[in-house]
Amino acid sequence: MKLYIEIFNGTPNYEITFIPPVTGEPFTFTSSGVKQFEVLDNTTYLVTCQDSSYPSVCIDSVYCGGTTTTTTTFSPTTTTTTTTTIPGPTTTTTTTSSAYTVLELYSDGTWTCPVGYTRAIVHCIGGGGGGSSSTSRYAMAGGGGGGAYSNLEFAVTPGSAYSYSQGGGGNVDSNGWSSWFISNVTCYASGGAYAGYNNKIGGLGGSSTVGYGDVKYSGGNGSDGTYNVHSGSGGGSAGSTGDGGDGGYLTGGIGGTGSYPIGGPGNGGAGVIVENTRNNGDTYGGGGSGSCRFSSSISFGGGAGGRGGIILELFST
Repeated sequence: MKLYIEIFNGTPNYEITFIPPVTGEPFTFTSSGVKQFEVLDNTTYLVTCQDSSYPSVCIDSVYCGGTTTTTTTFSPTTTTTTTTTIPGPTTTTTTTSSAYTVLELYSDGTWTCPVGYTRAIVHCIGGGGGGSSSTSRYAMAGGGGGGAYSNLEFAVTPGSAYSYSQGGGGNVDSNGWSSWFISNVTCYASGGAYAGYNNKIGGLGGSSTVGYGDVKYSGGNGSDGTYNVHSGSGGGSAGSTGDGGDGGYLTGGIGGTGSYPIGGPGNGGAGVIVENTRNNGDTYGGGGSGSCRFSSSISFGGGAGGRGGIILELFST
């Protein structure tokens, strides 16, 4: 089974080690990105990423098995070492009455239903909107909106293929992407919006009114920047039982109530009062903060929106 590790803000000569050991370790890399390792099924690993010379190194996410996988995601930190225990490549648990599996789908593609399952619930979360750039003196840009949420229960047929698209978070000055399963009129959750280039008005959250599914909630709106004071905060993504919170004064919007089968709603990035700084939105679907300028008219981008997600629960009955 293949294990994938994504490194956030990687810098030269950071090292990853595993307990129990993985053949070939320690592994040393020279840039950010996703790396692949061969690991054993049904095994729990303790993963450490460390470089004492570069405090920005951390593990951003870990997932198993390729494009249709379970995931464990870790918020970026500023410590020199990030250590966490992750599950092995399989997450299937069996009860006396039925089998149950949770998995996450990445990027765009098709998923083929395995043997033994007849019913599924899909959870779609739109990507968070990116925060706006500030390009003029004393400009305080608005925060991006949080992603919407939709779910759908449906029958599945082993061997059948189902299309999907996992929405990415919006980069600086761009909207978050929508997430959908089967089609964009079957189960669909829209991404959060960005405010507009060099705009102090916060972006709108993804709306449940344009969503499709059994249950739908909206993402929170990004808050406005205040001239010569602070930038706007990102909105929180919608939860499985409630709308995402709007961005506040230097506080990111809180993700809506109700967790997902893997993880929970993403909080928005907090607004800033320090020039040339910004905060990204959390996975899943948190909106990015705006940026601020005090001393010059050189452009500085806002924070990125957190990526969206597609999470499947599979049932044998």
